[in-house]
Amino acid sequence: MTHLDTGFDAYFYPLEMGGEQLYVRDDNWNSFGITVEPDLYAMCEGTEYPSLFSYIVDLLDTTFPGQSWGWSPIGYVVNDVLMPGWGVQLTSDASFRVDAASSTPMLTKLLGMDFETRDAVDTGYGWVVSPDEPFGGCWRSLRAPARRPLNTIAEQYVSGGRGQGLHLTRWGTDRVRSVTYRNVAAAHVIEGRANIPAYADVANLGTRWTQNQFCDLWDRGISRYQPVYAAYNLRTMPTDITTAARWEVLQSPQGSQFADEFESCISRASRSAEYYDVEFAMRVIGGNDTWG
Repeated sequence: MTHLDTGFDAYFYPLEMGGEQLYVRDDNWNSFGITVEPDLYAMCEGTEYPSLFSYIVDLLDTTFPGQSWGWSPIGYVVNDVLMPGWGVQLTSDASFRVDAASSTPMLTKLLGMDFETRDAVDTGYGWVVSPDEPFGGCWRSLRAPARRPLNTIAEQYVSGGRGQGLHLTRWGTDRVRSVTYRNVAAAHVIEGRANIPAYADVANLGTRWTQNQFCDLWDRGISRYQPVYAAYNLRTMPTDITTAARWEVLQSPQGSQFADEFESCISRASRSAEYYDVEFAMRVIGGNDTWG
């Protein structure tokens, strides 16, 4: 973190997909189901995983050759708090409908499409189907961290016996990003808290908006030693991680204490209300952010 950080951070973790279907009807009332092939995807363009958004658009362009498809960002305002770019609208140059009732629930929920069916709306610049809630596959911090130092740690291994038989070998150095977020509302941390209206309201979320839980970042990225995309000091959500002004690829180092158990990353910050301090450290394996 620097003194100029006033935005929020976003962490995109991998999503294991395979066989999920999205049903879409075109302008001629032809209905088709596109299928997501087995792979690890991210909800963002990047260097480690294919983008699920781009993958879906490519399938739609192939399935409906008479139409052009895309995604456009959409923001939300909850309790006068702006969440810019937390959602994405499916767009086309002709009329269409998303049949979420026939689609795989896990996929439509991930896209924020918490409805049964929805016709596209003609905006005058194209046709769009808007989601009901933010998309998943990412944890947003809502505000700047309390700290975000970059530390350089030497890897050293000792072998042999005592005295002259002792061998110290330095294999290299790791660059480790440590982050701490203070007073994070429980609905942004603990699984299922956003299903409770009071918790969602305190966290400036809609009820059942369960797609911004730190526990998901921990479960699918930190604890599994999988690469995670991180973008810092944001004003809106990136669709391509490499276009962010400050971005990194992070991965838990071998033997990480934060990967062992979820509770190692969180601590209760308030006795009177359920807020948490969130803390973890990951090795930097890519990106353009070299600030301390």
